[in-house]
Amino acid sequence: MNVYLHELKANRKFAITWLLIMLSFVGIMVFMYIGISKDIDIFKKILSNYPENLRKAFGINVDLIGSALGYYSSFILMITLLCSSMQAMILGVSILSKEIREKTADFLYSKPISRSQIITSKLLASFTLLIASNIIFVVCLFFVLSSVSSVSFDLGIFILIALIPLFIQFIFFSLGIFISAIMSKIKAVLPISMGTVFGIYILSSFAGEELRVLLPFKYFDTKYILNNSKYELNYVILTFVIITILTALTYIIYKKKDIHSV
Repeated sequence: MNVYLHELKANRKFAITWLLIMLSFVGIMVFMYIGISKDIDIFKKILSNYPENLRKAFGINVDLIGSALGYYSSFILMITLLCSSMQAMILGVSILSKEIREKTADFLYSKPISRSQIITSKLLASFTLLIASNIIFVVCLFFVLSSVSSVSFDLGIFILIALIPLFIQFIFFSLGIFISAIMSKIKAVLPISMGTVFGIYILSSFAGEELRVLLPFKYFDTKYILNNSKYELNYVILTFVIITILTALTYIIYKKKDIHSV
């Protein structure tokens, strides 16, 4: 049994659906930019009148929306992050727990394959889907923004900003698979996944700088990226540390977990 190929096939429709949702959202928002760009100063003034907490909740930076890339970074990206994080979290929570929930665990673990190999295959399949989805998303985003931008934008900065969802997805996927490892049985994936993502998102919207290390949505500051053409190194390191620790703990816990499908 090739677990990797099985998981790719089982989750491809899920990945395609989320990709189409995000591309549709971005397409609609960029289409709005075509009209907004003609009266950008008026639009900025309207946004400036919004409460600061509301602008912060949606990641809106009035100073950046004058260009197509700035409009995406400050007006669209946060919602894109929210949607992509939910996708990754749902995938992470469900990828291991579904064997118990669908009562296929006994069949799977009776095969001549170790639990570590099962986890590795499921992880690789999930990472393949997330990376492939993001590649398609980034390519489509580039052509969409290029088509509406009146001036050329820095390709390097674009790639840095466009890859932010992938890093955040890896964090939430790792958190999701860790949760599925520590919980004895997960009856419903959506409440756990959406509750966790929305909870962290809300905290990120209103928390101060002192809590930034606890809130993945705040790790990649688009204003800093636009001004410095790079990520903040300490938060990139923190991202990989979190992913590594959660993944390692998943292996350790799941290998020792008492699993029954019935």
